[in-house]
Amino acid sequence: MRITAVLLSLFIATTMVAQKNDIDLLKTESGNEITYYAKSNVREAMTLEMNVEGSGFTSSVPLPAVVDLKSYEKKLILKITLDPSGNSNYSISYKSYKKGAGGPKITSVDAKVSEPKAERPGLRKGVVVFSKDGCGKCQYAVKYLKENNIQFQEINISKSEDDQSLMWKMLMEDGFADTYVQTPVILVNGKANYNMDLKAFLATLKP
Repeated sequence: MRITAVLLSLFIATTMVAQKNDIDLLKTESGNEITYYAKSNVREAMTLEMNVEGSGFTSSVPLPAVVDLKSYEKKLILKITLDPSGNSNYSISYKSYKKGAGGPKITSVDAKVSEPKAERPGLRKGVVVFSKDGCGKCQYAVKYLKENNIQFQEINISKSEDDQSLMWKMLMEDGFADTYVQTPVILVNGKANYNMDLKAFLATLKP
């Protein structure tokens, strides 16, 4: 059984979705290779120590992996290559440190990265709208799609951290590297569309 990791807990702001951690752990996948990055969200210098335990994988660096991050810096931590047989079974833990007077200050200890639920069916086909409560643009997009008889799936990220993580996973697969995004995020056949001219974009969709 393959246990993979997702983004850390996400925070929903009034007008945008933003991650609240001092350091975000980001992941991309390509075949049997999984790459992990650390993204600092604070001005202070930070250190991340990440460990991987289990079987059926090899790491690109000795474990635990340690990276130092400057203010708001994003840096590669390590790459994991999974057993092609599909029998990889692993878990991830990490510690983050904030450097300053008096020595390192631990900001998290042995935090575990959560296991995601299975990907929603139909996510990579057709139109999928990631929306949230209180989002006027989300309401406009959903209303437009209904009125124009365009089939779509709506996923409200306000109701589930798993769905928030799923949205961020799709964004990162499409090359998104920031720590916040304005909703709605709209997938068309798996491609993420975001921060766009919503009216113009919706006009390109066909029933």
